[in-house]
Amino acid sequence: MDISKINCDSQSPIFICGTKRCGSTLLRRIINAHSQITIPSPEWIFHFVYMHLYSYGDLNNDANMTALIQDCLDIPLIKNYWSIQENAEQILNILPERSFRGVFVALFMLQMKDKPTKLWGAKTPSNVFWLRTISRMFPKTKFVYLYRDGRDVSIDQVEAQWGPMSLYNACVLWNHYASAMIQSKPFLAEENCYEMWYENLVRNPESEILELCKFLKIEFESNMINNKDTVSDKFFKQSHHISAAKPITDEFVGIYRKLPLEDRQLQVSIMGENLRKLGYKIEDATREIGFWEREWYIEEDEYGATLTDGGPQYKLQKRIGRLNRKKQGIWDESDRIRHFHTD
Repeated sequence: MDISKINCDSQSPIFICGTKRCGSTLLRRIINAHSQITIPSPEWIFHFVYMHLYSYGDLNNDANMTALIQDCLDIPLIKNYWSIQENAEQILNILPERSFRGVFVALFMLQMKDKPTKLWGAKTPSNVFWLRTISRMFPKTKFVYLYRDGRDVSIDQVEAQWGPMSLYNACVLWNHYASAMIQSKPFLAEENCYEMWYENLVRNPESEILELCKFLKIEFESNMINNKDTVSDKFFKQSHHISAAKPITDEFVGIYRKLPLEDRQLQVSIMGENLRKLGYKIEDATREIGFWEREWYIEEDEYGATLTDGGPQYKLQKRIGRLNRKKQGIWDESDRIRHFHTD
């Protein structure tokens, strides 16, 4: 495959959209098992790099473009779980276009070298905050929305090693992602969007995937709903993703019902509006969350979930790089303001 000759406008990737701990890793496993689709482990390129695209200056400048490529390669999840062997200078010479989009496509094509397929896609939870941007970059994108009851999600997040320490902040985190999904959907072409519910997926996996295949215009393959494809995927060896590599089960549906009433009321107080918008039935009433209770939860977590796999160290290192480029006159505050006001 000659990556430099790829037409980025013709690309039709599949983006799995969901909150953290919604079952999106399971769905990636299922779709990635198809013989004609490659969806690698999460890359977080929009979160770590596109967020600060303004700081790279003119991308027609080789040094600036190489810095952008290198920062993508340095993302811990790419470094630890992807198999790209090329360095930034080599990738610069094969870009299909001199843009963030060109880098994004090139990295995915390089990752697909061992499994060349007709279709490719991405599954990174934070991509939900850039869905409108993604739809403009790739107008033919197929967006697969996966919803899961936030009351169950918040429990799973607290139990994850990277997750919030309190149920309060886990609920806030789910709301943060769910709101982005709900708000972005009207901006996307209706024919390019497909909605799924985790609860239906785990209860009726074959029928749910059959319908998804119709949307994606691919033939259903029976191996999509087994777990043989996870053997070579190191990402499933992480403790908080082990369940996604096991046979599909509905044992994690409705786990919130085991919580004390006060906790269930807290969940509804924070997430109730979005839960209703997504069609979930609410049995419990809300309760008042006092000032000190709320502030203690926030203080405990320092405003939400942390990142593993070297994420905090990466962010600090790249912040220093941005500031150095600012000192060199590569960007200034007007570039940042324009970048954040494009949407």
